[in-house]
Amino acid sequence: MFYNKYPGLHVLIFSVPAYKLIYMIKDELYELLKSILGDGGVSVREDDLVSYSRDIWAKTTIEMQNGKMKHLPDAVVWPAVTEDVVKIIKFANENAIPVLPFGGGSGVCGGILACNGGIIIDMKRMDRLLKIDETSLVFSAQTGINGERLERILNEKGFTLGHFPSSIYCSTLGGWLATRSAGQLSTKYGKIEDMVISLEAVLPDGSVLETTPAPRSAAGPGLTQLFVGSEGTLCVITRAIMKMRRLPEKRKFMGIMFSAVENGLDAIRNILQAGVVPAVVRLYDELDTFMIAEGRFHKGHSGIKQLEEDNLKDMILHKAERLLFSHPKIVSLLSPLIPGRSMLILGFDGSEEQVDTDEKISLRICSAAGGKTLGEEPGNIWWETRYKVSYGLSPVFYIGGFADTIEVATTWNNLLNLYYSMKESLSENSLVMVHFSHAYREGCSIYFTFVASAGDERKDEVYDLILKKGMDACVSAGGTISHHHGVGFSKQRWLGRENKGGLNLLKLIKKSLDPKNIMNPGKLGV
Repeated sequence: MFYNKYPGLHVLIFSVPAYKLIYMIKDELYELLKSILGDGGVSVREDDLVSYSRDIWAKTTIEMQNGKMKHLPDAVVWPAVTEDVVKIIKFANENAIPVLPFGGGSGVCGGILACNGGIIIDMKRMDRLLKIDETSLVFSAQTGINGERLERILNEKGFTLGHFPSSIYCSTLGGWLATRSAGQLSTKYGKIEDMVISLEAVLPDGSVLETTPAPRSAAGPGLTQLFVGSEGTLCVITRAIMKMRRLPEKRKFMGIMFSAVENGLDAIRNILQAGVVPAVVRLYDELDTFMIAEGRFHKGHSGIKQLEEDNLKDMILHKAERLLFSHPKIVSLLSPLIPGRSMLILGFDGSEEQVDTDEKISLRICSAAGGKTLGEEPGNIWWETRYKVSYGLSPVFYIGGFADTIEVATTWNNLLNLYYSMKESLSENSLVMVHFSHAYREGCSIYFTFVASAGDERKDEVYDLILKKGMDACVSAGGTISHHHGVGFSKQRWLGRENKGGLNLLKLIKKSLDPKNIMNPGKLGV
């Protein structure tokens, strides 16, 4: 019952039937929140509560398809300014009510699940780009601003943040900061934690923290980075000052084909360690290369694969996909017969001279590793369709299967060990496609996409088994359990195994800042 969850709310309950009491309390919550935010600033409507009960974590999609909605919040609020957030947090803290910051809802780890009910704080009304400092190349923005809109505004003024996650159309600056997000050009521009200068955050007691904007500081531990990646468990980030760059003069992409994934990885490592910093580095393993080049595309006039639009072939493909997803072990057994090819997409941007020089050095290194240049078209096609991946998994659920992704990272000396360990574990129960992206001089991220099928009554069980096998293999092989999706609810059971002693320290910080545990409880293992 709502009343039992929040004993801080005092109401008369004598001689009131239980079912009426629930609505009576919810009505009271609504009126109290409305007094803070005014008309239109709060909702307890069932359709709104359902809409805000999940992100796009595959497990909750499975639950929804089975008619289960396990994590309904009790209210949704839409603050417009920091002062609104302060009032909501103070009210929630006084009454021991959970609060859950919400950006675009594009997370894939269950990071905004209302595990104990509570108030969803949707930040999207706080969506202003406040100031651009062209001298310092920084800007200030409220964190509810949509990612694509933010980038478009900057572009119109001749600048770029350089942050291009595949979810850019349905994610926010605050969500990026909360999860330590990465964009598709992270090799050159960095992840979101590399772009933030300072932030404003509302703490669990309602006080406001503002960190000083400076390029570097030795004034104690970096408090900005304490809150970046905290996934709403320590604060609500309301404003941030971010780095930006001028739009590049030239941008160029290319495709290179290797005979094996090992050769492609050697080329990437040698390019980066030679001092070249591509904007895009994206290497598909043999199965993923085959699925892209042969399974879903056909040869166009230039030999580059184009999307097949013929309805009959689409129908055949639909049936073939069902067979593949429901019999992953067959695919695993047949995978050694797949031609040994691994495709690399490289992209460069900057001045014309810089791009030409980087391209020349990179192609020379790729050639030495056995790479065959495919020209610009594969890279251009990828760039033009790069955001479609966020919407590409829905058909799998539609035809009765399920799909999810796991993104991990490690250093170069351990990369192949992590790749083969996780791929073997995941392949026992699913079809696994892999690409390597977000590469750096010291190491690289690996992005696993697994697809499987099971009867409705077993999907939960099979999904949990696949995830456990993959994450266990990651930790055992010495990888980090998340490169850019965060931890949320789905990965928290493995967090303590990654950082020895780190989880205990995080719990102490959480307890000190949030003794009533109101901030996004049940996430990050705290």
